[in-house]
Amino acid sequence: MWGLAVLLSKQGVHAQATAWNAPSVAVGQWRSHLPFGRVTCVEKVGNKIFAGCGAGLFVYDLEDESLERITRVNGLNDVEVAALSYSPAYQTLVIAYANGNLDLYKNGQIETLDAVLKANVPVGKRIRSIRQADRFVYLCYGFGIVELDLFKTEIRSTFVIGPQGAYLGVNALVEMEGKWWAATDSGLYSAPTDASNLQSFEFWTRDSYWGKKPFPSLVIYRDSLVSYQGDSLLWYKSGGHRMMVVNAGSPNLFLGVSGGQLQVVNTLRAVRLDEQLQFNNYPIANESVRPTCALYDSYQVWMGDDGGGLFRFTPWEYFRYLPEGPTTNKVFQLKANAGGVAVAGGAYQVGSGFGNTFDPSGASLLQINRWKALNRETIRGVGNLYDVIGALPDPNRVARVWLSTWGRGVAMVEGDSAVIFNDSNSSLQPQQGTTGTFRVSGMDMDSRGDLWMSNFGTARPVVVRRANGLWESFGAGPQTELLDMLVDRLGNKWMRNRNGGLVVVDASNTRYVNVTNAEGNGGLPSNQVISLAQDRDGSIWIGTSEGPVVFYNPSAVFRTSFNATRIKIRQEQFVGYLLGTELIQSLVIDGANRKWFGTANGLWLFNPECTELVQHFTMANAPLPSNSILALAIEPSSGEVLVGTDKGLMGFRSTSTQGADQQEQVQVFPNPVEPNFEGLLSVRGLVTDAWIKVTDASGALVYQTKADGGQVSWNLRDPSGRRVRSGVYLIHSVAFDSLDLSAQTIVAKAVVITGQD
Repeated sequence: MWGLAVLLSKQGVHAQATAWNAPSVAVGQWRSHLPFGRVTCVEKVGNKIFAGCGAGLFVYDLEDESLERITRVNGLNDVEVAALSYSPAYQTLVIAYANGNLDLYKNGQIETLDAVLKANVPVGKRIRSIRQADRFVYLCYGFGIVELDLFKTEIRSTFVIGPQGAYLGVNALVEMEGKWWAATDSGLYSAPTDASNLQSFEFWTRDSYWGKKPFPSLVIYRDSLVSYQGDSLLWYKSGGHRMMVVNAGSPNLFLGVSGGQLQVVNTLRAVRLDEQLQFNNYPIANESVRPTCALYDSYQVWMGDDGGGLFRFTPWEYFRYLPEGPTTNKVFQLKANAGGVAVAGGAYQVGSGFGNTFDPSGASLLQINRWKALNRETIRGVGNLYDVIGALPDPNRVARVWLSTWGRGVAMVEGDSAVIFNDSNSSLQPQQGTTGTFRVSGMDMDSRGDLWMSNFGTARPVVVRRANGLWESFGAGPQTELLDMLVDRLGNKWMRNRNGGLVVVDASNTRYVNVTNAEGNGGLPSNQVISLAQDRDGSIWIGTSEGPVVFYNPSAVFRTSFNATRIKIRQEQFVGYLLGTELIQSLVIDGANRKWFGTANGLWLFNPECTELVQHFTMANAPLPSNSILALAIEPSSGEVLVGTDKGLMGFRSTSTQGADQQEQVQVFPNPVEPNFEGLLSVRGLVTDAWIKVTDASGALVYQTKADGGQVSWNLRDPSGRRVRSGVYLIHSVAFDSLDLSAQTIVAKAVVITGQD
């Protein structure tokens, strides 16, 4: 107990949509694709309403009616905001996160206090509530109470108030009649406010009337202590007790006092209790999933929702505020192509027989910088859609998206309606031993527009829907429980085997082979295969639980003896295998043929040959919400790398894009370059791997390089490393390495304003 106290005491939307070819971030920058719909807390600061959610914060300005997002990308130090509290005296907004981390936001600056995050406590660090008391702020956690000094911006002390100094979850803390009152997981506790040592449990006593009844919340209203139980309010004053039903049958979830009135939120709606103890029920919004919190502001109520965003109720109407983003932070699989970006939010139970989780999250589709929800609430004709584990935009039909499910078959979504495919209208079959359970674990579309699927647990698990709408299915020998699907450029189908290794079915669908860790039969470093990708040269890269390998000649797997190649790489004075024994949870290839690997220790980028590390992103040097990278995809036109973590989705705009067949729509950005610009000037829409030379207006060479796929980026410096002067610069596409301008084509012009003469 005292060790914890010492440790803590010493440490201190309305944006217009733009096409994919003009994303809202510059090359080398990150953006958030986290959901803003799950609002956990609301606070008013001046003319701004702050809403805390999984992505961070979004702020509604009452004056200009704008929405601003504040995330790890632009200032916050964490994700999953769980509580907010503003101190007018110190003009400080306390931002508390679910993991125990704290940010203090003052005068546009953010200071982090990570003492609770780093503290060694065996119980939950999730913040439960915040109590303001002038200079001090009291933070309630699963282990007790932490006292924060706003003047010194440091943790002052810790109160562990359970019997005999045991950790006890504190849900709320208030002060009344010379006592501190703490609502805990095991009763209502109190201590004199003038006690000599509130850090000692001996000064805290449990109220005998309520016994060990849990108190989920506690406020003071009309000189009474108020909490709730089920659908009723509990009132307690000077030994008197009473109960008051709010909305019968709807359990209460939140209790607060704002604007001088009591705010109650239950599973149905927000309710205001005025000074005459009259209930004022606010409307039930159609878009609401489940209310979470409420704040009364003069004549209106701001209500947070667990999925619907932020609602504003006035006496006449209601408004909804929800910044762009996917509907869930769950990322099971990512796919990106010319049809858009799709993220599947379902899952199956890997550790318990591959059963269902019955997750209703569905999928989200990103097109033209706008997110669209694809679930049973937004799509007609899907019924009880659950466990969507794959989503594939159709690159040949922009309005069509394919959803694979762990139990319901495949859904073909067009607009807001869908067709479900199962054994009644396709070659899909139910899992052996079941009736009506159609598990489709993977999808991929070949160059002809044929959609290939893995039909898990069936005698003919390789299924195809031809571009003309005809269906077929094929066997893979005794292997029936196949996961994922990758169709290589030769038409071979690569699938993970639940029992270990891979199964590859050839282009004619007549031969199959098992790829394992056995020598001569694949030589994989581990039979636990997790991820697959094909690079620009046609090589197949395999991510295993003990590092990556590559098949440079994929057809070799049909020979009598074959092995994958494990790449060796030099790191300083040492030579070892690429990424050692890292768990390769995901991998993807960019337009420059570079390899991106997602691991439990961040995101890694290597050159095309995987002999040099280009970048390694972690939470320490990038605004990632987590170091566990579960899924990766790259939007081909913009080069944005979609990074799916176990806490949500981020995007990084890399220097590489997919190359064009012909240079018809070359774009330069930013153009013009303003004097204070410190990023990269980029040119995209180039033919694959074009040589680029940049000259000034007189023809003098200032920069040359080879494009990363279809894009090149320049730091606005000349060969000597000096920033170039203001002027017009010409970008030449070069057929070969030559300074003869007659052998070059001017593809674009850039205006640079640097402030240099």
